[in-house]
Amino acid sequence: MRTWIAVGVVSLALAMASAASAQEQELEQDEGAPASVEMSLSISPTFLLSAFQLGSGGVGALGALVQPVLDVGFAIDPRLLFVVGVMASLSDTGGGTSVFATVPMSLLWYLETPRVGHVMPILRVGASVGYAQYEGGETYELGALARGGITWLADRCLGIRAELGLNGGVWAEGEGGAASGSLGLDALVGVVLRV
Repeated sequence: MRTWIAVGVVSLALAMASAASAQEQELEQDEGAPASVEMSLSISPTFLLSAFQLGSGGVGALGALVQPVLDVGFAIDPRLLFVVGVMASLSDTGGGTSVFATVPMSLLWYLETPRVGHVMPILRVGASVGYAQYEGGETYELGALARGGITWLADRCLGIRAELGLNGGVWAEGEGGAASGSLGLDALVGVVLRV
């Protein structure tokens, strides 16, 4: 009889511990998955819709550029991050070597509290500074971007992000060079690591 009572007490204790653990996991999911820092490695295709010289009539243009993007976001609160990134490319053509680098800075909002296993809508707005050096000259650029998208968190530390939006900018060809502008369709797809 005492053996059966002991078995019953142990079974009851295990069942209560299991229920408490499950309840704790549910609370964690309900409270979300906050992170202090997010780092992402992405591919960003940009499609140029138009380019124009400032002070003159617009000139239509089409083109595409795909670049890797590395950025780090610092949490201002659980749903808002200040993000600093870098995009760079190096190409060697018959006309010489070209170097292009851009540093985008943005605010990224989760429109709902980040939760594991959920797909959350996001909004990003920001600005960028860029520099290009090529055979025969150099270019300085100042741009702006606005994108919407989604982030899916596979677990608390890993997610996947996709964004789509517009970017635009103005650039000058060296000191005292002609100023031009552009408008493009901007996208980003990448992996997010969260700490």
